[in-house]
Amino acid sequence: MRPADELAQSHRIYFMDALRAFLMTLGIVLHSTQLFNPERSWLISSSESADFAGYLVTAITTFRMPAFFIVSGFFCVWSLNKYAPGQFLRLRLAQVVIPFLVTAVVLNSIQTALLFSNGSLNFQFDEYLLQGGYISHLWFLCNLIVYFAVAGLVAHQFREPAARFARRLSRGFEQSPICLVLVVLPSLNIAVLVLNQLGFPLYSSFLGVWNTYNIFWYTPYFLFGLILGLSEKNLLRFAQFSPLLCALGLMLGVAGAHYITFDGGIMRKTIHVYCETSTVWCAAALCFQFFYRFANSPNRFSRLISEASYTVYLFHHGLVVAIGLLIMQLALPIIVQLMVLIASVSLITIGIHRYLIDRHSMLKLLFNGKFRPASAVPT
Repeated sequence: MRPADELAQSHRIYFMDALRAFLMTLGIVLHSTQLFNPERSWLISSSESADFAGYLVTAITTFRMPAFFIVSGFFCVWSLNKYAPGQFLRLRLAQVVIPFLVTAVVLNSIQTALLFSNGSLNFQFDEYLLQGGYISHLWFLCNLIVYFAVAGLVAHQFREPAARFARRLSRGFEQSPICLVLVVLPSLNIAVLVLNQLGFPLYSSFLGVWNTYNIFWYTPYFLFGLILGLSEKNLLRFAQFSPLLCALGLMLGVAGAHYITFDGGIMRKTIHVYCETSTVWCAAALCFQFFYRFANSPNRFSRLISEASYTVYLFHHGLVVAIGLLIMQLALPIIVQLMVLIASVSLITIGIHRYLIDRHSMLKLLFNGKFRPASAVPT
């Protein structure tokens, strides 16, 4: 673990790259485990299930996407510091929109055809097209399109006011105890739910692509990532905070959500949501603290996974379905099926990136949205 001053002088924050890669590739574990989840709520399910699978799915979904959007907000600020707003929009939206369209049209259509032929999906083309059936695991990219577009437009249209506000926000965060910040943050999620009570169409969608609830629910995490990205001091204070206190907050949140159920009056519901959401924030904080302590140095394996993580996420979903359908036919213990599924999908997706995507510029553009940008223009 490097000291704060050394990290602040670094051109690359290794633990953030590692954390982003981990959160994206964790999708393989999550969706593979869903096959054996007793709730049977995923695209396909095994005739056999295991309680540990349900617990693991719950644990992963608690922190994975919130932590991912915090990381995305952080790197959004870094990109805005590196590129002018117009260039930022061109680069960031290309990295999101192009892989989204190609994966939705090609990979997710193949996945849909496989599910339909297997009898796991009732397919109607008009519903598939108009209700976003092709989105599948790409919903987070829809969120990022909105977040990046808004961030770029704000930086372009309100450059000076936005910069002044960002400086004040950064100073306010630096002067606030992290424990107090973690106590306050769940209130932002409660404020999102209040929008629905005020008449805002929170539970709506546009052509099945942009889900209003998803966009607003994850906005606090993305905004918090922006705050962490305003200065490395912000990031370090968060990453160096006590894991023991975060673990205590997590346990208190779990206990509170368990004993104070959502049934009842508005106050009881509010406390329940607060406890659930505080669990999420504390779990996300633990991710940062863990990776800061144990993954903050360069190594070959971490770099490989980091570079391949986008490809892994785009390709893994359909592969979990295809290989999962085959593995479920084998008379093997659940844990063996799960390990074989995770290992095979991991190796195949990393191989796809290393031997196909990374070696052909057109594939790199289509599936990673990468092309040679113009020189960076500081803002």
